[in-house]
Amino acid sequence: NADLTTMDPHTSTAAVDRQVYQSIYDTLVRLDKDLSIKPGLAESWEQPDPKTLIFKLRQGVKYHDGEPFNAASVKANVERMQNHPKSLRKGEVADIASVDVVDERTVKFNLKQPSSPLLSLLTDRPGMMVSIKAAEAAGDDFARKPVGTGPFTFVEWVKDDRLVVRKNAQYWEKDAAGNAIPYLDEVVYKPITDGNQRLTALKTN
Repeated sequence: NADLTTMDPHTSTAAVDRQVYQSIYDTLVRLDKDLSIKPGLAESWEQPDPKTLIFKLRQGVKYHDGEPFNAASVKANVERMQNHPKSLRKGEVADIASVDVVDERTVKFNLKQPSSPLLSLLTDRPGMMVSIKAAEAAGDDFARKPVGTGPFTFVEWVKDDRLVVRKNAQYWEKDAAGNAIPYLDEVVYKPITDGNQRLTALKTN
């Protein structure tokens, strides 16, 4: 119902942006259909004490630019959300005091205080992992050159007309039968601000 504002999840506030983020980015953890928290980029997690959260990360995942997803990239993402001058995630990750890389697949969040909402927050934009290499290279242009680990890769964004994503052939996830996903080769998002026009488009396409 509106054009997107930015493809950088760490600087976004618009709800409409999320619809595309789910295609381009994966989150550390996800919400199941019953709203329970389930694995995402993190295969499992444990909380040995109220101020420590340890994630075991999925192996073999890569960002769309070929960079490896690992504990160091999780640490860099959290620090980007905490320190980027345009970050709008600072409040959502405020309970995280620091992040330790235990090994390539293990990352430890050291909390300032017990944080009951933190896991649920990591199912949304605070949990979306971006390629730090791509973000640093693009600077402010990363808002229009997104690189994640998700099922689709970014192709183009023509303002007020369309945003196109294409199937990530290297995506890590399989469906319940073991088949590769996503099933679609391409998705085109079209902003249509008028409700009647949206309905007409739905009926005729």
